Amino acid sequence: MTMPLTPAVRIAMVRDILDFAEKFQPGTLAQVLATFPDDARAALEAGSRMGWYPIEHDHWVVDGIIAVLGKERAMDCWSASVLDMVDKPLLRTFISGMLRVVAEDPARIIGLLPKAWPLIYDNFCYLELSGTEPHQVPLAFRALAPVLHEHPNYFVSWTGVLRGLFEIARVSGQVALTISQDKQSAEARCSWA
Repeated sequence: MTMPLTPAVRIAMVRDILDFAEKFQPGTLAQVLATFPDDARAALEAGSRMGWYPIEHDHWVVDGIIAVLGKERAMDCWSASVLDMVDKPLLRTFISGMLRVVAEDPARIIGLLPKAWPLIYDNFCYLELSGTEPHQVPLAFRALAPVLHEHPNYFVSWTGVLRGLFEIARVSGQVALTISQDKQSAEARCSWA
């Protein structure tokens, strides 16, 4: 399988978040798909689940979910989707074994994300742990693709996903995501009581 040169998302994850958004709030799927131009919809329908959906099309998913649900409710949707997504074929094998090892330790669960990132996102950025502190894990998004400046709603979706990792750990937590002034990197500080 040839890897794309532009940022892209695994089609399986795109379809799964759209399906979940419909469960989260019935009617969302049709409303989001109505925002898609024809070529973006055709690429989604024609692509294989393991294929890549380029950002030129995928941003319609992220932007559409936020347009339909609003920013806060969209983050709630992405957060709630995490428990659903870890049981999907793309992540099930990777996550299920790892979750048995890390149990409900928030730091270790958040620490799994950099390993799972390349299964979901290609050429968006590199994700890495940038240290740990008691009850806090900073994640660094390095070498952000320049096209993300045109599509900042990805940061909203990623904040929601990070919040969802707290659901797996069964703790209440907060995520503060900041983008560097040069827009080359971002940091998410994930903290819990």
